[in-house]
Amino acid sequence: MKSPASVRDSHVSASIERFQNLAFNYNQICKNNESEDVNYLEKLLREERATFQKRKAVLQQQVELLTMQLGEASEREKQIKKNHEIILGALNQKIQEKETSIEILRIA
Repeated sequence: MKSPASVRDSHVSASIERFQNLAFNYNQICKNNESEDVNYLEKLLREERATFQKRKAVLQQQVELLTMQLGEASEREKQIKKNHEIILGALNQKIQEKETSIEILRIA
């Protein structure tokens, strides 16, 4: 028969062993959870970077398109101003010709 001290020691040893197993299992679970969390966060980061890159590319294309449209609008404006000056010049010439004709008729 075992002495009470040896029974107590065996119970303590068993308890310590169970505690160590529980602690080891808990640490493994924590490591697994941390690893899963890290993997999940890395996945989210990759997705966010991809979304950012796509959005950046779209915005760059929009800037290029708007720049082209601005250049085209500027060219149209120059052409319209040039045509306007030509038309005004022609009208002024016609007005001067008419005024000259009227003065010639008055003189004659």
